[in-house]
Amino acid sequence: MILKSLMVTNFRKFKHVEIDFPDGVVGVLGLNGVGKSTLFEAVAWALYGPVAARTSADRIKRDGASPSESCRVTVEFLFNENIYKVIREMTGKTLSSFAVVTMNGKIAAQGAEAATKFIQKLFGMDAKSFFTSLFAKQKELNTLSTMYASERKQLILRMLGIDALDKTIKNVRSDIRKTRDLIEHYNASLKDELTGRLKKEVYREQIIEKEKKIKEVDRVLHEKKEKIAFIEKKLKAAEENKWLTQKKYEEMQRKLEEIRKIKELHERRKRLEKEIEKL
Repeated sequence: MILKSLMVTNFRKFKHVEIDFPDGVVGVLGLNGVGKSTLFEAVAWALYGPVAARTSADRIKRDGASPSESCRVTVEFLFNENIYKVIREMTGKTLSSFAVVTMNGKIAAQGAEAATKFIQKLFGMDAKSFFTSLFAKQKELNTLSTMYASERKQLILRMLGIDALDKTIKNVRSDIRKTRDLIEHYNASLKDELTGRLKKEVYREQIIEKEKKIKEVDRVLHEKKEKIAFIEKKLKAAEENKWLTQKKYEEMQRKLEEIRKIKELHERRKRLEKEIEKL
């Protein structure tokens, strides 16, 4: 972000100020209390709205300004090779807020909240991150020269908001350690006492082994069923043969009975013939 110009009207102590920022390093000099920090606050207020102000809205407008006069800040800056202009103002007795953002002369966002959201998305940071990343208080800069290296490092980290990030990282690392310890505890409880391996691996192998046994039993059972079917087929054939043999036996018995009767008749005939001869 490169500031190109700033125009302030009825903001804090300033009735009207216009500043063009040339290329290179720009120094804003003045005695304490003349409004150097106010200029940068005006930039932040134009970009992010009331959340970037250090007081309530009713104290932002310049004392002595009439109700019909508006409080307005216009900021023009270069970002990613595009020219942006942000205009934010408060009007009327109720200090109604309005803002508009243009990009290369075309409206990109309109409305107080819409403009703020657009800037947040554009920069990828909220007002607090904007302040900690780009602004450093004068007292903090003066203190840096009198500090030891370790103290200076801590102050810079705090100014940039990195100290809070470090705390978050430490908390995350602590959570990771606790989670790792918990996982190791659960893994230990899941190990097989005899082999020292995870129970799920032992159980998986046991299941595979049992599945193999089940397949073998199924194979043997299938063979037994085939044998039983073969035997049943043989039995059925034997039953049929038995029936045919029984029929043949009964037929032979009937014929033998007929032969016996014929034989008896034949013997009777011989006896009768002998008796007739005697007569």
